[in-house]
Amino acid sequence: MEQLLDLDSKVLEFDATHSWNGYSYQGKVALIVVLELIIKLIEQGKSLESLKLEFEFIEDFSIKKDDQYIQIHQVKSYGPESLSKYKDAVWLLLGKSVYREYSSIKNTFLHVAEVITSNKGEINTTEKLVKVIDTYGDPSKSNSKVFASPFDLYEYVKENELKEVAFNKFQIYTYSDGKKYCTLSNIQEKVKEKILEYYTCVNKKEDLNNKGMLDRQVEYSYNFLLGLIDTHINERHINRQAKLDIHLKEIVFSNFLEILNKEYSKPPKSYFIYYLKNKLIRVFNEYYYSQKKWIKEQLEIPSQDSETIIGCEAIEKGLEKVMGILRNVYSNFNDDEFLLFCNRINPHIQISKDDDFLSVDELVNSEFIKSPWINTLVSLQNELDDEKLLINMNKQYYLASTIYQTVNVPSHFRGFQLKQANALVEASISNIAKKIIENRNIHSELYNIDNIITGNINASLKSYVHRVTDYKPINVDKEGYHIMDIKNVELIDLENSINRRENK
Repeated sequence: MEQLLDLDSKVLEFDATHSWNGYSYQGKVALIVVLELIIKLIEQGKSLESLKLEFEFIEDFSIKKDDQYIQIHQVKSYGPESLSKYKDAVWLLLGKSVYREYSSIKNTFLHVAEVITSNKGEINTTEKLVKVIDTYGDPSKSNSKVFASPFDLYEYVKENELKEVAFNKFQIYTYSDGKKYCTLSNIQEKVKEKILEYYTCVNKKEDLNNKGMLDRQVEYSYNFLLGLIDTHINERHINRQAKLDIHLKEIVFSNFLEILNKEYSKPPKSYFIYYLKNKLIRVFNEYYYSQKKWIKEQLEIPSQDSETIIGCEAIEKGLEKVMGILRNVYSNFNDDEFLLFCNRINPHIQISKDDDFLSVDELVNSEFIKSPWINTLVSLQNELDDEKLLINMNKQYYLASTIYQTVNVPSHFRGFQLKQANALVEASISNIAKKIIENRNIHSELYNIDNIITGNINASLKSYVHRVTDYKPINVDKEGYHIMDIKNVELIDLENSINRRENK
């Protein structure tokens, strides 16, 4: 009983809301679980009224019926890792599922993004995990006097002879394709599959398809469902920061149904915000994990040179800094602030808030967000002002952008071919310059900008004013100023920006 008394002095709940990224893998996994449960209960003719989804309290997320926990879920987005890395997560689930205060828990689930490996090969069944985990050592201890550690719960299970009961509740979650994992790149597709399955279940799929609205309905519902979770988590975060009691700890299932059952003939502005935010973070996640994979490969090379090691460490530090910036942009920027953020990093793209879906989509270009924008922030991380989202270098402000001219000049071109290709490059740059100069959505934002960092353009905007526009000086009040009345904003590529830093 001594172990039980020690555990009673600690708590099993935690609140990690402060670390939440609304775009996280975890939120999408929760949507799959909720949608699957909704479909199952509708097919069985059972009520959904008393069901709720809770984030980051007893576990990463949980399903409650009334005020009782019935499922707890832990989510790990590691790459392929040994079972030893998952050991603590498994014992946290096992221990909580049989702890007397949570005796209502019927199922516990571990969700993973990649295959779990072990000394017995891949873990592709729950039974194999249960068998193999006994061959590993004890889970981690903790010095915390407040929170129960994996070792505390491991000891609790063992002392109270609850191991068989705990393992009978435990599963590695199985996705629709039969796999025991779902990759970061596939999770969005899996959520949308479940949304489509819901419309099939409630006999709406054929009607929506006949109206030509099925794909749009799935897309809109997906983004609004993510938005529901994001708003909920942000409210909890605000309450936590203000040290207020969190009265709204759960999302009731009826809120999910309300989104799913609404037909979206024309989406409101909030939809576009959810869409763009989600796309931005998805693109960053792809970039983040590809870079982390590359870094891991480099560091695994025997006797790797010190310059490469230092460079890899710098990239990792920069990636974490950019992640922090995007977390803030995603979670704390309201709709207007987020649109302004998109306009700033895309000064060459003119988008009206009332434009159609395809036009708004241009504000988050999958490739140019990665390079040059993320590349610039990572490369110049030490000069980056997180609050202003500007690079402060040599007493000038540089704005990282997505600008990249796409006309390619083959190295073998000579004579007339080369002249023609260079003319196309110049026309491309002129077009970009024109769009920036005429884009009044961002003139006030560029008022204090000295340089715009691009992927491959080096040019002075002022030299294009009379070539690409019919601009005439405006001599009216401040509201009518034009960017070219203020200063000569320069377009400069990342390589030259770095050279300026090195030669300061």
